[in-house]
Amino acid sequence: MVLLEKFRYCPACKAENLRRRDGKSLVCDACGFTYFQNMAAAVAAIIECDSKILLTRRAFDPCAGLLDLPGGFIDPQETAETALVREIREELSVEVASYRYVTSAANIYLYKEIYYQTLDLFFVCTVDHWQAIQPQDDVAGIHLFERAEIPIDQLAFPSTRAGLQFYLQNTAR
Repeated sequence: MVLLEKFRYCPACKAENLRRRDGKSLVCDACGFTYFQNMAAAVAAIIECDSKILLTRRAFDPCAGLLDLPGGFIDPQETAETALVREIREELSVEVASYRYVTSAANIYLYKEIYYQTLDLFFVCTVDHWQAIQPQDDVAGIHLFERAEIPIDQLAFPSTRAGLQFYLQNTAR
């Protein structure tokens, strides 16, 4: 999998002497600068509404038109919990009433021809006034599915499939 090959020039000295040191870093032979490709962190909300699970439809690439859980990337200097509350407000126009951590899953996220390694953190959430949910931001629509009827194969990312399946298998109904 191509993760670092798109980077040709050293960000420190601008030399074209970058070489792969290992699977997660590049080093510049001219100045010694080392670039580490660390994982980006993201959050995803598993929201149950009247015993159904809410999925969103992605409005934009990557994976436009496929199903997903609401959520997104954690901003610098932001906690996972703060990001979760912010992302739900931005994407669904409702407030998170409660949440608890469920699991995490690694993912590869292709954006504008660059692969990003992510660590997706899954939370089960309740929201205030779920009937008032309005798709916003990068959400094209919302869908409620019975647990047994979730179209796992239509979910945008392998990490979302893994996180949601873990939740479904480890919570009784």
